[in-house]
Amino acid sequence: MYAANGVAAFFVYSVGPATPLIAGDLQVSTQSAALHGTAMAAALLMAGGIATPVIGRWGRRGALARAMLTMGAGVVLVLVAPVLVVSLLGAFVAGCAGAIAAIVANATLADAHPQTAPTVLSEANATAAWVGLFAPLLMGVFLAVGLGWRVGLALAVPMCLVMAWSLSRRDPDAPRAGDVASAPEEVALESHDQPEVNPGVEPIGPVVVPAAQSSVATTPTSVPAGERRPIPRAVWMVMVAVAAAAGAEFAVNYWGSTLLLANTSASTAAVTAAMSAPVAGIAVGRTIGARLALRLPAHLLMVGGWMVALVGFLAFWQVGALPMAVAGLFLTGLGLSMIFPLLLDRAVLLMPDRSDRAMAMAMPSVGLAIGIAPYGLGALAGQVGVVSAFLVVPLIMIVGLGAVLVTRPAPPG
Repeated sequence: MYAANGVAAFFVYSVGPATPLIAGDLQVSTQSAALHGTAMAAALLMAGGIATPVIGRWGRRGALARAMLTMGAGVVLVLVAPVLVVSLLGAFVAGCAGAIAAIVANATLADAHPQTAPTVLSEANATAAWVGLFAPLLMGVFLAVGLGWRVGLALAVPMCLVMAWSLSRRDPDAPRAGDVASAPEEVALESHDQPEVNPGVEPIGPVVVPAAQSSVATTPTSVPAGERRPIPRAVWMVMVAVAAAAGAEFAVNYWGSTLLLANTSASTAAVTAAMSAPVAGIAVGRTIGARLALRLPAHLLMVGGWMVALVGFLAFWQVGALPMAVAGLFLTGLGLSMIFPLLLDRAVLLMPDRSDRAMAMAMPSVGLAIGIAPYGLGALAGQVGVVSAFLVVPLIMIVGLGAVLVTRPAPPG
């Protein structure tokens, strides 16, 4: 499941640096090529809507294998695209399939490790962050030696094929859904793969119980297939916090270099390199935070994360020296790092018997944030200047912090 997160992230973090190169090869404007970002945002919205029925149709294992194959096909479309519309279609297909893969992986992990879900979700997303840090560097190496951007992006295809092949292999001696205690990871992955005993009952996987309430693994539960229970109001507030975290991150990633050029005397090359700092902060934060999640309450980590991100952003926003601005960017990423995986855990705790649905809801929130926040900041910058426009980011962070505070779970007992 960690590998699935990493493979999905490889394309997401590689297509961004490749966009200007795609524009050159297809002889289109950079503005037109930037529609790849819009296609990715639309893909996340689509994934959130179709993930649950896809998992219900093929089970988690089958859905993940098919998502990997579909993602590979989308990458191939981008690689061989003769015109922009084909490349955009490939980005949409690969992005949608990659998002479904991440939904399945995170839901499987949350169900398999109910006692340590914050840790395993943080580790899984740390994998994606480290891939996000090194994928553009790897593409740069291929460009430097004259092999071109396609070779770097094409590495995603064999990764997808290997993942799909490994998921198609089933251990005949592996415990099935009745043996939850002995193999929770296998049960979590297979929980949607079991045939229905009662035609009116749909298996939905094991219930996730917070560690404070239970110390033993729980057994699968079922609800009537036709029942449509409302989403708890607190889950919608969690999704507001998810959108705020994604919006703050992508607003900084998209426009941070412009602000650095306005505030410092650094060269374009130095500023471009400096924008790896927030991604590095996210990677380091999730790696360390996974250990902290074993010792500290998730709520405390999220509130502290928003505070660190806010302090880091203010340092990045107002200083005129590049080293201090880079330190601020790193702190911003460090603060944001744990918020997203911990919000996923909170959503599952609020919908314990619908973990797939809880995870799927996060993708449209991220997609909306990616589609709106950078565009809105750019439009505002055209009116008031980039320095003033960036004041929107701390407002987004405050909204996210407020959403975390109002969804704090009641203390056990």
